[in-house]
Amino acid sequence: MTPSFASLVDELRAVLARERDAIAALDAAGVTALAAEKQRLADALDRARRSEPATPATREAARALQVSVHANAMLAHAAREAVRALLGRQDTGYDRRARGVGYSSRRALAVY
Repeated sequence: MTPSFASLVDELRAVLARERDAIAALDAAGVTALAAEKQRLADALDRARRSEPATPATREAARALQVSVHANAMLAHAAREAVRALLGRQDTGYDRRARGVGYSSRRALAVY
């Protein structure tokens, strides 16, 4: 029997809660392991969405799930930036190749 959309949403919310705990603990292996589980549930949710009629309750559950997913992504980003700052690796907005100029300004003007 195929699980219902609502039961899959509940299961994914539980996985997202475990992912938040793993992010807070800076447990990279835990986050990686949960990614496979999230993908499996996302695929199952997609199948359930196609087979069940949309109702106001399922739409609301999907919106709430989107908020949780976005919150986890923001938390992961903040954790990544905190670790990078601790390691002294802060992004400047430029990659290594953009920092140096490989040609003279006269040559650049001549191209235009």
